[in-house]
Amino acid sequence: MNRNYAFLLIFFAFAACENKECEIDPEIAAIPMEVSIERKEVPLFKSTTSADVRAFLEDNPTLADYFLDANQYPSDSVLANQMINLIPHLDSLQMEVDGKFGDISWLESQYASAFQHLKYYYPTAKTPKVQTMVTGFYRDIYFSDSLLVIGLDFFIGEDSKYKPNNVPAYIARRFKPDYIVPASFFFLSDYYNKVDYGDNTLLNEMITAGKTYYFTERMVPCAPDSIIIGFSEEELREVHKNEDVVWANFVQNQLLYETEPKLINKFMGERPNVYEIGEKCPGRIGAWVGWEIVRSYMENNPKVTLQELMEEDDPKKIFTLSKYRPNPH
Repeated sequence: MNRNYAFLLIFFAFAACENKECEIDPEIAAIPMEVSIERKEVPLFKSTTSADVRAFLEDNPTLADYFLDANQYPSDSVLANQMINLIPHLDSLQMEVDGKFGDISWLESQYASAFQHLKYYYPTAKTPKVQTMVTGFYRDIYFSDSLLVIGLDFFIGEDSKYKPNNVPAYIARRFKPDYIVPASFFFLSDYYNKVDYGDNTLLNEMITAGKTYYFTERMVPCAPDSIIIGFSEEELREVHKNEDVVWANFVQNQLLYETEPKLINKFMGERPNVYEIGEKCPGRIGAWVGWEIVRSYMENNPKVTLQELMEEDDPKKIFTLSKYRPNPH
C-alpha cells in the first residue's frame, strides 16, 4: 500500500489522558505517517435506489464482505434491497453521528500516532486504509492488515438518543469516542499474539489477555488503563487497592491451572461483577491480573522485546519469570 507522508507527530494526547505520561519517543514520532479517514457512510446515505447501493457495494468489496457480511447473502441485490429500505430510518442516527464526529481530525491524529508505534515495533507491518460506516448498530469494528472499518454509531456515547440493543450498561459505557483507537488495536493484537490453543488453563487465558492489553498500551501509550481494559476509574482504583485480596483468591482456591470452562468464564467473561471475589470486583478480573503479570514479566526481563513477548506462547514461563507479586495494602 502506498503511504503519503505529510506530518510528524511529536506529542499527542487523548481527551481522557488524565495523569498518564503522554510524551512520545522522538524516534517513534519521527516515523512518517498520515491517516486520512474515508467517511463511507456519506456516499451510502446519498443512495436513493437499490442500484445505488449495489454500486456502493461493488466499489467497496472488502467493506461489503467483511463489515456488512455481503458474502453471506445470495446476491448483492438482496443486501442492497435491505439497505435501501433501512437508510431512511437511520437519518436521525446519522445526524447524531455527524454531531459527534463532524470533525475527525483528532481521530486521524490518534490513529497516525498508533500506526507510528506499530511501525516502530513491527517495521514490515502494513498501514491499513481507515474507513467509517453507520449501519444501525450492526458492527462496531473490523480490522485486517489492509482495512480498518469503524462503526461510528457504536461510539457516539452514553448520552446518545440511540444505543445498541440488548447491551448491558457496564459494556455500553465503553462505546465512547475515546475507546475507538484502543479498541481497534486490541483487535489488531490477534495478528501478533501467539497462543497455545492446546493449553486450556485459566492461566493461559489470563496471560493471553494480558499480552493483548500490553500490546495495546504499547500502541496507544497515552490511553488510560481504564480505557484500555474497559473498567471504570473507580473499578480500577478498587482492584489496585485490593490486588492482594484478588490474587489470594486465585492462589488459595488453586484456580490458575483450572480447565473447567464455566469456572474460567467466571473470571474472564463479561460480567458486571465477580461476586466470588467481592461485590465491587469487576468482570474480567482475570484479564486484569494477567495484564499485571505480563507487565511484571516485561519489567523483570528488560531484554525481552514486544515481539518476543507476543511470540511467547508458554504461559507458565511468563508467569514464573514475571516474579509477580501483588502490591500489599
